[in-house]
Amino acid sequence: MREEAGLLESGPYHRVSGTTLLSIAALLMLSSLLMQERAVAQVSDSIDLAVTREAVSEASAPSRWQFGGGIGAALTLHGADFSTLPGLPSCSPGFEGGSAVAPFLHLSSGYRPAERSRIEIALGFGGLGASMESDETVPVFNGTEGTDATFRHQLDASITALLITLRYRYALTEQLSIAAGPHLRIITGNSILMAERIVEPAGILFENDRRTRLGWDGPIPGINRLGAGLGLGARYEIDLEGVRPLRPALDLGFDWTPGDLVEGRDWSAQRISVGVTVLWSPEPEKKLPSPLDPTLPDEADRTEPRGS
Repeated sequence: MREEAGLLESGPYHRVSGTTLLSIAALLMLSSLLMQERAVAQVSDSIDLAVTREAVSEASAPSRWQFGGGIGAALTLHGADFSTLPGLPSCSPGFEGGSAVAPFLHLSSGYRPAERSRIEIALGFGGLGASMESDETVPVFNGTEGTDATFRHQLDASITALLITLRYRYALTEQLSIAAGPHLRIITGNSILMAERIVEPAGILFENDRRTRLGWDGPIPGINRLGAGLGLGARYEIDLEGVRPLRPALDLGFDWTPGDLVEGRDWSAQRISVGVTVLWSPEPEKKLPSPLDPTLPDEADRTEPRGS
């Protein structure tokens, strides 16, 4: 009887413990399923967010390729220290330099390997004209008395050149950039007009019975057709919504080319240029899909049915 009583006392206790364990196990399984489903949903959302960010990055990034063309004006500064050119007679005390302004054209192509960097090659064509003169005071006899005469030695050069430039461009801001790189200058055409004239007094002539002598009109003797140097530049791009994918820009440049224009003569030419360039990026802008795009799958279609 005592054993039966003990069984009766302990029986309900064992039944309650078994039911509790089953309930706990069921709750754990349900919690595990919910956690797995939530993890899958989070992974799906992360993938969608990464794809969206990548699409935004592609849409906002500028084109890797860029082409341009433009026109401008260049001021050529000539430094000189010579009195005559090879094979040409001259009585000049010496030419010390001059300057001239000439138009130019240019084309360019660039590739962007990094966000702020661009490698460019440019082809330009323009003038490197020069106008130099020097005055000399010479005592002369005008037939009745001695006097001082002013002789002017004039040199007018017409030079055209092709400029091939390889440069690296770095964007300081979205619109402002700077560039630097080597260039090759190829002189394609040249001519020179030289003469010595009597400025004053009136009434006196040279030995040829004219007021002008030692004239020369022809090619520049001994010219160096090839030259290499360094180019520096700055560019400000103007963003106009109505003209995309075209983009106008303002350019400022300086081209330094050491060496002599004429063999054996101290004569160099450096250039400062200002121009307008029109840039074109061939790649179209990428468009992000709209959240209401009917081609996107419905949220209900992307969600798997949950188990009961």
